[in-house]
Amino acid sequence: MSTLLQNFSDVVFWSNVLAFIFVSIVGCVWAIFAHEMSHVLLAAKFRIKKNLAWWKIKPYPHYDDRLGHVWASAHWMWNKSCKATNQLRALTMLGPWLPRIICLILFGLSPAIFDKCFLIFVTAFLMPSIIDSVVGCIGSSDMSDLQRAAKYLNINVNWIRIPGVTLIVASISIFAYLLFECGIC
Repeated sequence: MSTLLQNFSDVVFWSNVLAFIFVSIVGCVWAIFAHEMSHVLLAAKFRIKKNLAWWKIKPYPHYDDRLGHVWASAHWMWNKSCKATNQLRALTMLGPWLPRIICLILFGLSPAIFDKCFLIFVTAFLMPSIIDSVVGCIGSSDMSDLQRAAKYLNINVNWIRIPGVTLIVASISIFAYLLFECGIC
């Protein structure tokens, strides 16, 4: 009987490991898709057929002639009828912060929303978006979304970086506080 229970617990353990890996991969795919698609949607002002002549997303690591080596990229061309102002260009570069903010809020509040077992999977799903947020705040390359948005708005890059870092730190702090407050840790 104990051998049967041991075999069952091994199956449960490995099925959980595989589920965790699957959820992490899906989270990565979602983070890449949400990041790149938000650029396209904001470039089009949410009207793709009317405002964009063409667009494409490459959701895999590759070499881009303009950007260099990238994890993923989105390219588009505005129609002549759509006036691309510097404010629209900056908004397009900051577009990925819309799904990031949603993920950071959900991550921060997740210990209060989800039970202990499901929280592991939610964290695995949201972690790639949080990592994308951290990388987005670094913005060391001249071709990064952060640097380009600051250039289009003609402001210091720290005026964009500091609110992003503050949101990340707040989300992680609320997550840690709720972990202990809800009795999960």
